[in-house]
Amino acid sequence: MKLSVLMFLVQVDLQKKVNAGKILRSGHELTFDFTPLKQRNIEWIASLNLGKNKTEVDELFEGVDAFLVENGASAGRGGVQIVHQTKQSWGQIRGGGILKDNNGNWILDDSGLPQQVANALLGSVLPDFTGGLQNTLKYKKFSITANIDFQKGGKFFSLSDQFGSFSGLMERTAALNDKGIPVRDAVADGGGVRVDGVNAAGERVTKYIDAQTYYHNFLIEELRKRASMIYLSSNLGN
Repeated sequence: MKLSVLMFLVQVDLQKKVNAGKILRSGHELTFDFTPLKQRNIEWIASLNLGKNKTEVDELFEGVDAFLVENGASAGRGGVQIVHQTKQSWGQIRGGGILKDNNGNWILDDSGLPQQVANALLGSVLPDFTGGLQNTLKYKKFSITANIDFQKGGKFFSLSDQFGSFSGLMERTAALNDKGIPVRDAVADGGGVRVDGVNAAGERVTKYIDAQTYYHNFLIEELRKRASMIYLSSNLGN
């Protein structure tokens, strides 16, 4: 089932406020309750929940195709933002994307660094689906509950990775390249970060870039991470 929902208010002048737009939501949720084990003094009760929801920005106020929700780190070309973009999933990460050819190869500039695209949409913060498994194990008067929650999909921007890479604190900034030489060593001595891609003519190119130059370039798309996760919580009672 799809629902049209008015989102929030946007002030267009000092006297007037209007509805910002409309979103479309649809989804499904399933719950399964079952008892894998039941004996005289012991019982295991379980409940599995799965949910999949889609939220799309259908339209915004006239003349507006993207609504800025949050400004993030001021890095790279245009920084990082969360926006609601028409005809896209709710909560898009917007920032410097990497220019690619039709085969997904990075297009490199003359120095060997990836060319970037300002204000690229880098994915929604919303997961593809979520779920959880609740387990309760009872033994006489005692019980223990363990919950496993998970989600697949969704994106987030890692400010920790950004600052850590810039300052040389992340592991990858001190790793060995494919030659077995530290990326921090001079390119002339075999060091540097290996970058594979194509040039403007579409020809395959492999370059080694000075590590400080590479990690100070702030490839926002590289700093976008998957938000898939699984975690466990428990509770002991009587």
